[in-house]
Amino acid sequence: MKFFLKYMFIRMLRIFLSLFRCFNVKNRIIFFAIPNYNYICNPKYIAEKIKNKKIITDYIWVIKNKNNEVPDGFKKIKLYSLKYFYYLSTSKIIINNAAIIPYLPVNKNIYSIYTWHGGGAYKKVELDMPIANNKWYKKRTLIGVPTVSFYLSSSRKFTEIQANATHIDKKRFINTGLPRNDLFFYKDKINEINKKVREKYDFLSNEGIILYAPTWRDDSRKIINQISELNVLKAFEKITNKKVKILIRAHYNTKKYYADSKCIDVTNYPDIQELLCAADILITDYSSCMWDFSLMYKPCFIYATDIDQYKQERDFYTPMSEWPFPIATNTDELINNILNFNQEEYVQKVKQHHKDLGSFEDGHACERVCKLIEDIIDGKVKN
Repeated sequence: MKFFLKYMFIRMLRIFLSLFRCFNVKNRIIFFAIPNYNYICNPKYIAEKIKNKKIITDYIWVIKNKNNEVPDGFKKIKLYSLKYFYYLSTSKIIINNAAIIPYLPVNKNIYSIYTWHGGGAYKKVELDMPIANNKWYKKRTLIGVPTVSFYLSSSRKFTEIQANATHIDKKRFINTGLPRNDLFFYKDKINEINKKVREKYDFLSNEGIILYAPTWRDDSRKIINQISELNVLKAFEKITNKKVKILIRAHYNTKKYYADSKCIDVTNYPDIQELLCAADILITDYSSCMWDFSLMYKPCFIYATDIDQYKQERDFYTPMSEWPFPIATNTDELINNILNFNQEEYVQKVKQHHKDLGSFEDGHACERVCKLIEDIIDGKVKN
């Protein structure tokens, strides 16, 4: 019943939004960046690049509350306000890192560019999730598919699985890589951001940084956290030859479960890409940040205490056995993986992983997206 009511509400909202067709579509861009509608993720990096091009003068950033911060030059519009629906219906280009907007009516003069918010091909999404067995959830998801103009892809396998999971034509996927990952290909930029993060948290340049970034579960259940256990820290200090600090970046749906006096909570740091630049080591479970981090070939360890349950609830596109990252289900296994880590073997496994998935990441995603936007504005691309 819940999904039926949501579906019917979306149908009515589409009818309401069709009234905005009396207004002209203008050369403006509207940006969406989940989960918290801050200035983050792929929309942020596209925005920074396209603003330098100066081909558009009107930039709209969708916010969830008045505390959301965006740089000067952006007009902030509250999500689901009347102004929001007006700008959504009259902006020529929509940049969105979330799911398809189901209530947006088809308009050939509006171009929707979807960036998603994760690379690689790991946990199942959209219509491949168990929830999609509900026909009304599926209908609600599919109703917005005709409004998708372009979908950015991080890899060949991502295109295959996302096209299947959304029923979007593969022709609408473009081999750009993810804009948020461009910075990982430039050492000067990595070093600059590394310094910025260390200064914020008062870290010494010779201290090692471990970033622990678990993803969320569909039931938002509590996840065991023993990363700060003494023997785990000793193992990391042994392989890094440094005094180690642990940062915890919890998913916003589960952040209440990760309080730990021995760790530094960086959940509210706005841009996880910057934390990845500063980290010497990443520990995660099923988060796609492992893909982003792998582009720098720095050590990533999987610490997943609920693998069997997660497989049953969500499952994966790429089996965990094919991931290049050492996998542990408890602290003893994690310590063993740390102490036996071989950097050269790891780099070769990561390179093969990128090859197997058909990676499109090369540090030029923003350039490709900006060229697409320019072509749209110039009328060289049609919906």
